[in-house]
Amino acid sequence: GGYGALDGTTVDEVNLSGNGTINWDPIFMFAYQALGEMTTIGKPLTRSFYGLDDDAKVYTYYEGCSDGGRQGMSQIQRYGDQYDGAIIGAPAFRYGQQQVNHLFSSVVEQTLDYYPPTCE
Repeated sequence: GGYGALDGTTVDEVNLSGNGTINWDPIFMFAYQALGEMTTIGKPLTRSFYGLDDDAKVYTYYEGCSDGGRQGMSQIQRYGDQYDGAIIGAPAFRYGQQQVNHLFSSVVEQTLDYYPPTCE
């Protein structure tokens, strides 16, 4: 799957240009363009796969929660005409609080020098 999975390519080789500046094309593609383009390409592929006429309606919905919910909000704002509806739950927008919450249990374990045993 993805870049670097088998050939040893690193993130900086993809995201940085040769002179060290940010290569924005893969950043934008990862951030939102790929999902929008996938939806645009997926509709005719779906129509062809199921043998539907050009006038047959193909319904398209976005569904996501947490980080997928955040991506869904982005997709609806940028490619809203591509979707017939969206089911978006708990979009992860509050990064300041979210990242602290991700670290909380590790910080408590380190501070108390207590690491609970694994579940049996």
